[in-house]
Amino acid sequence: MMKQSYRPRHWYIKVINLAKTQLKMDESSYRSNLSELTGKDSLKDMGIADLVKVLEFMKQHGFKLQAKTKQTKPMPTNQLQKLKQVWVSLAQLNTLRDRSDAAFEAWALTAAKPLLPQPIDKLDWLPSGVVHQLIEQLKQWHRRELLKVVPVLMKELPDAAYIKEELCEIERIEREVLENLSKVNQADLERAYQSLSKILSIHKEGVQG
Repeated sequence: MMKQSYRPRHWYIKVINLAKTQLKMDESSYRSNLSELTGKDSLKDMGIADLVKVLEFMKQHGFKLQAKTKQTKPMPTNQLQKLKQVWVSLAQLNTLRDRSDAAFEAWALTAAKPLLPQPIDKLDWLPSGVVHQLIEQLKQWHRRELLKVVPVLMKELPDAAYIKEELCEIERIEREVLENLSKVNQADLERAYQSLSKILSIHKEGVQG
């Protein structure tokens, strides 16, 4: 049996208050219903299970949770571009089963659901703060994958006489990255990955040529 997933507690409280307004429920009836359903007359005293029960009651009485159709302004394009850039960087590590734009949009909308009072169906309308959180999520995911990949690439370097520039870069990666793998910053991890990928590509082309 699959474990049921729940939204954050504050989400239920916000939506139940919205339902109360939408159903035009007076305070007395509202408190009475809460007590009858959960034995508590205030949302702040309820756990997730109680809040879910109250929300289901509201839905049974006509409450409909709908995505907002009107927004003040779209989310800045440059933030979406940054989010997409991190996704592309992650895709380059061959970590993603599906690299398509559709997969990117599906991931972003799904990951945003717990951060929103109501689900939305367009990335352009994601709040700026939510996009920032998604960027941080992807960056952490990217970092975890780089921590796996960079040491593997180093081991794949062929036994060959490297030119001076390559040797200096390999020594830098060993000294500044591999010896401090748990503490190294994101920029150095990415640079190490790009450098090792380039060196391996050059030597692969040399062998094939």
